Amino acid sequence: MNVCYKEIQINDFKPGTLLYLIAKENIQLACEVSEWLGGTNQYIHQLHSIEQSVRNRQIMTRSNQFVSHHRIAKELGLSSGWVRKIIRERRPPLSPEKKELFNNLFKLAKRKN
Repeated sequence: MNVCYKEIQINDFKPGTLLYLIAKENIQLACEVSEWLGGTNQYIHQLHSIEQSVRNRQIMTRSNQFVSHHRIAKELGLSSGWVRKIIRERRPPLSPEKKELFNNLFKLAKRKN
């Protein structure tokens, strides 16, 4: 069925649904969302999880700028242990070449002590 968007009204959407809320702002967008997602079960994340993603990205950005985890924790109101955990989980693993380089540096440092 190809109904012209101009013929669709807000009353054509079920009140209290996400499509109804979208249609209140933009009926054409609500119709497009219905075409994309209609009949599927889509999980919509709570805002809190999206905010955590932003916070974690900020932590990684600050960490890559060599800001200490203590300072990052203080800036964001977290414990330094929590900040370290987030950094550890998101930092990409070292390449074999870098691992070898660090191992050699540690061996040299031990010999000099």
